[in-house]
Amino acid sequence: MLPFSGEALREVEALLAEAVGERPFFAALGAQAVSGRALHGYVSLAWDRADSEADDAALALYRQAAAALAARGYHPFRLGHPGLRQLQREEAYDAVLQRLAQALDPAGIMAPGRVVPRRGGGA
Repeated sequence: MLPFSGEALREVEALLAEAVGERPFFAALGAQAVSGRALHGYVSLAWDRADSEADDAALALYRQAAAALAARGYHPFRLGHPGLRQLQREEAYDAVLQRLAQALDPAGIMAPGRVVPRRGGGA
């Protein structure tokens, strides 16, 4: 989520450019107005999928960029799968998610380990 301002967009673009640096990645910033005061911002990373090491490097870049954005107050509105593992959540919150998952999906077949940490271990 971003304030609806050119200054916020320029700051996010600069943070992304700094995170990418000289690496062979392209970070495209997009934004959608959701009100007169707020934007949903999103970033698409592009890289050469033929490079066998690029996928791991892209994940590291994702983590670095997400941390840099969060440090400046630009927190995610919705996380992709890699971001879910970066969340620092309270035990009580995880316990509630576990109880909901048990009630709604007792067999544990819906997206196991993605949103609700696996029973008896981490995500």
